[in-house]
Amino acid sequence: ESGSAHPLAEAVLERARIDAVVFAPAAEAAALAGQGVTGKVEGRAVFVGAPRHATARAPFDDQASAAVEALESAGKTVAAVIVDERLVGLIALRDGPREDAAAAVAELKALGIRSTMLTGDNARTAAAIAGSLGMEHKAELMPDGKVAALKELGAGTPVMMVGDGINDAPALAAASVGIAMGSGTDVAL
Repeated sequence: ESGSAHPLAEAVLERARIDAVVFAPAAEAAALAGQGVTGKVEGRAVFVGAPRHATARAPFDDQASAAVEALESAGKTVAAVIVDERLVGLIALRDGPREDAAAAVAELKALGIRSTMLTGDNARTAAAIAGSLGMEHKAELMPDGKVAALKELGAGTPVMMVGDGINDAPALAAASVGIAMGSGTDVAL
């Protein structure tokens, strides 16, 4: 995560700093859009990413699967850590909405503006967060899935997209109006 500007990567690094975790730098680091990141750490192949993509790289036992389900149902984003084709850990993060987000969604709704969250996150996490905001959601979307959803939502009407990440960039470009968050990735901006 140390070479990434992704907000979840920054959260992982901040926690590592707080816990004084010493780590080696990654070589051959690469982002896999909508899936996670790969690289080599001390010669070992590492993948950090969504459990639904990680299970193709390493088996999850019943305990790990139950942990993922419980964490996601609580509205957390889970990243699986795979080292040399073996699940070695799970990282749970929660990117909570701003305190005024639900009120803003309600105000938009009162103005006749429909809000839908498009996310690459899993369906359980998306449902928990969208439900707390009183909005619709479409989950487990790859970047091209966000574009397709945006086109579907915008059929016959202008549509605005707000995003911050590399996975949002194609949808931001496809929207009638694209708003990139100031703290977002360079490609989104």
